[in-house]
Amino acid sequence: MTYTISRNKEEMQKGIHPVRIRAGLPDYTETQYANKDELRKALKRERMIELMGEGKRYYDLRRWKDAPVEEALQIYGCNVVMDETHRNEFHVPIAIYNLPSTFSPKMYFWPIRHDELKHNKRLTQNPGWTMYD
Repeated sequence: MTYTISRNKEEMQKGIHPVRIRAGLPDYTETQYANKDELRKALKRERMIELMGEGKRYYDLRRWKDAPVEEALQIYGCNVVMDETHRNEFHVPIAIYNLPSTFSPKMYFWPIRHDELKHNKRLTQNPGWTMYD
């Protein structure tokens, strides 16, 4: 079977519209459907929200090549050590500086275990990871 790739708005709406209506959300605007970058940004954001906590984000960022940007952002949290007088400040974001937020291109691939490299001499380590001989 052969598939052709096109930017046909009606075809995109066949998949997107029922899902958004079922969730109680309005369909995307005409300008979002017309601009591929805007539509991708909206779909990625919706996928991030919908699949939060299910372990998909790690792989999505690598598949979309967004990991160098997204994983280099500052990490924020909430101050959970609050007393009754400061309860309104609980939801104020606080930067967490002791957690590193960097991404290296070698992190697109996991390293191959040293034992596996020893079993097969023709196997080489993934780029960026050290090979112990």
